[in-house]
Amino acid sequence: MRWWACAVRVALVCGCVAGSVWAQDGAELARRHFRSGVTLFQDGNFDGALAEFEASQRALPSASTLQNIALCLTRLHRYVEAIETLDRLKAEHGGALSVEDRKAVDDSTQELAKLVGTLSLQVKPASARVSVDGQWLTPEALARPVRLSSGEHRIRAEAPMHEDLERVERIAGGESRSISIELKALAAEVAVVASDREASIALDGVFVGNGSWTGVLNPGDHLLQVYKQGYTQYATRFPVRAGERLELRPALGPALGDGATAQVPGGVPLVPVRSGIEPLPKGWYGLFTATTLVPLIHPDGFKSRDAWTGGAYGLRFGYRFWQNVAFEAMFDGGKQGVGPGDYETASGATRTTYELTSTRVGGNVRLLAGGRAVRFSGVFGVGSVRHELSLGTTKAQGQDGYFVLEAGAQFNVGKVLLEAAAIGFVEGVTDVKADTTRMYTERTFVPQVGVGFRAGWGEWGRW
Repeated sequence: MRWWACAVRVALVCGCVAGSVWAQDGAELARRHFRSGVTLFQDGNFDGALAEFEASQRALPSASTLQNIALCLTRLHRYVEAIETLDRLKAEHGGALSVEDRKAVDDSTQELAKLVGTLSLQVKPASARVSVDGQWLTPEALARPVRLSSGEHRIRAEAPMHEDLERVERIAGGESRSISIELKALAAEVAVVASDREASIALDGVFVGNGSWTGVLNPGDHLLQVYKQGYTQYATRFPVRAGERLELRPALGPALGDGATAQVPGGVPLVPVRSGIEPLPKGWYGLFTATTLVPLIHPDGFKSRDAWTGGAYGLRFGYRFWQNVAFEAMFDGGKQGVGPGDYETASGATRTTYELTSTRVGGNVRLLAGGRAVRFSGVFGVGSVRHELSLGTTKAQGQDGYFVLEAGAQFNVGKVLLEAAAIGFVEGVTDVKADTTRMYTERTFVPQVGVGFRAGWGEWGRW
């Protein structure tokens, strides 16, 4: 780099001029550090020269010292810091630089920029701390691409309850890279909330508090005991998996008779030992649905009390936010065949059948009440339905809204969900037309009722 040779001469000349000024001002310390820095730089000891120039800058700031600091940083391959130093030189002393010196600084900044790359870091968990070459990054700095000099860089990440990770990345000048770092979980966070605030809580035979406790447990099986004078105790073993957040809500057993003494952990075996404390029933779920449906209203002019066939199939997918409430999306489609029946038109009556095809897309609110394995399930929701009607030689179609209401029972077998429900749809039919002729004018909606069966998967279950 030819400009560096010029820069060395400028820096040394400026150093001599500044030396006379320092002597006049009595800043002997700054002058001594500056001269030592020049000597070390000429000897190739760039680390030592940098230390001397930085000491001189602290004693008496000057443009020539900043320039020499940038020279040392470049020799040490710390290009990002060299650019930052030159930017500082222009900001603090730009008005005092000659046109030639300012151009030299700008040229050097552009040339150094070719030796700098950027690295974007995506880290899990979000609470992890990250350092690059021993310097910890603030959350704000971590959210932006990190500028790095070309070469090798050591990256370290650490987070509570996770295994530390360290890796080396090579960055080339002008390169922009993105890497993902995911730390391995080592422990789990567990919260215990007893049904009685005065109840004592013990984990693995050690008393940890009254009423509630939150802390960290290693993976594996653990013993939970909840006890209070005059009450039957609660005890269970529960599994803990690394990285999970588990909330347990144990309840004391019934009150003991007069004169009974509560047992404490470590003594006589506890009375009832219940197993399988489950986390709060929250999480994703999905259900495949099969439904038989009967339309209660027919197109204009069609009268039938004969058989019907067909049904609907679909998919429900949602999230259980609380123990009693879930929200879900619904995709459903099916076909009903009705007849034969009498179809009266202006040209007379004919004996025929008709088919009604329905495709529904909407959203539901699901209400749940009951235990872990068996519960009541009710649904209400709204959405859009597309109808296609085939009546004799007449074809019609249209798009309307619908309302759905259902009630039934839901069962858990581990994470398998099973459900049976009575269901009713109220579907608009004002837009069902053959060309411009409405097929339903006596009613603006068609009720459909039936029974449905569902099978699927729920995240909150446990095998």
